[in-house]
Amino acid sequence: MDPPTFAALAQYTQATISRKGGLTRTLRRGELGSLGPLLGSAALSAASAKPMSGSPDWRISLERDGKVLAVFEVADGQVRWREDGSPAATGVPSASSLVALRKALIDAVYPDAASAPR
Repeated sequence: MDPPTFAALAQYTQATISRKGGLTRTLRRGELGSLGPLLGSAALSAASAKPMSGSPDWRISLERDGKVLAVFEVADGQVRWREDGSPAATGVPSASSLVALRKALIDAVYPDAASAPR
């Protein structure tokens, strides 16, 4: 399997973030704040063809001009990256990276922190 190019990380203009059993929110790239770099860093760990164990609890679609460029998913301890019809790649970012990423995802989807499920 060829490794992913991660080109979508430089090309997307908006992201649609979905939490399993929760809200979905679409944000422009400039509205992502710290989520953008955290997502990019975690995505770059996805270079293995090994399947993801478990089901993702977060899904982020990176989009441009109405087209999905890549889908990034977060599960318990793992991430999965699918870009432009290429096979999915998985990775295991550091625990601290995942904690920061999950916090940024919650902050993005639930801007009123009081309404965020924990």
